[in-house]
Amino acid sequence: MQRMLKFLVHEIREAAFPMLFFLVVFEIGVVTKALLLDPYNIGIGGLAIAAVAAATVTKAILIADNASFANHLNGRPLVFAILWKSLIFGCLALLFRFLEEVIHFWVETGELTLAMDNLAHGFTWAHFWVMQLWLSIALVLFTSLRAIDRRLGEGSLRRLMFGSA
Repeated sequence: MQRMLKFLVHEIREAAFPMLFFLVVFEIGVVTKALLLDPYNIGIGGLAIAAVAAATVTKAILIADNASFANHLNGRPLVFAILWKSLIFGCLALLFRFLEEVIHFWVETGELTLAMDNLAHGFTWAHFWVMQLWLSIALVLFTSLRAIDRRLGEGSLRRLMFGSA
């Protein structure tokens, strides 16, 4: 039981920073989208959309971060490791976001072929790619902060920013 509790605490600590970071990023995206759509009286659900998106990206980061190929540039200059991990995180997040849209249309239509057709013709790809651009920039920032923190020693940035942790 003690080992299970220790494992859960470790997993929650690993997921907390990316989840909070990307929740803020996606909230900014949701607010931006709401402001753009306001003249057309189109409403959107804010916090729920941002929370699901943040959880999706956090899931992609945690999966990729534990893969051995993601860490093979760790001994090199930081910029290479940052760009490599950002690319991996971005590709996985893109895949997960795309699959979420497919599943959404699949549940809505009941058929995979109809869902793919709706996705191809009835989906606003511009919004998808704008959010992917925002996400890519946020991933580079997140990966940079995380790499610098690990290079200086776990928790160093937190101590520098907020005092002793």
